[in-house]
Amino acid sequence: VGLDQVVRQARALGITTPMDPVPGLALGQSEVRLIELTGAYAAVLNQGEWRPPTTIRRLLDAETCRDDRLNECGSLAGGNNPAVNAGRRAMRVESASQMQSLLRAVVRAGTGSAAALGGQEGGKTGTTNDGRDLLFVGYEPARHWVLGVWLGNDDNSPSSSSSALAASLWADIIRAAGRGGLHGG
Repeated sequence: VGLDQVVRQARALGITTPMDPVPGLALGQSEVRLIELTGAYAAVLNQGEWRPPTTIRRLLDAETCRDDRLNECGSLAGGNNPAVNAGRRAMRVESASQMQSLLRAVVRAGTGSAAALGGQEGGKTGTTNDGRDLLFVGYEPARHWVLGVWLGNDDNSPSSSSSALAASLWADIIRAAGRGGLHGG
């Protein structure tokens, strides 16, 4: 494919951080913001259509989001603003389906097995030198959820763990949210 094409594909998937077309790019040599990486994975889940990623802006508990105060709950969808939901084709549907298969294999029998929920989830782990950054970006297709988890030290010091810890946390969050343990608003 060539390194320039890899950079072009990353741009199509919403990666805006600087990337040099050098061999180490395939191993994660360039730093990428977690929200951009998560947005790229969301495009894979969304059959190759990229949409701007969103974040959880606040969490509400049962006390905050009572029936008599529903107007305080709000919406993460940003209302009916078409600009918020505008998408674009970032990759072919066939390529997205192949990527989904590869990402499911990572969770079923690879480095992301700590994220296994018993469904069609997929994702990818990542660990930088000396465990300074522990990553897992995964998707749960039944709910159309994509979540990126980063663990590390604020001072960039090494950790004594691996990205399996991030994958395990990802699974815990997805399970809790699926049971209604987390309420976004």
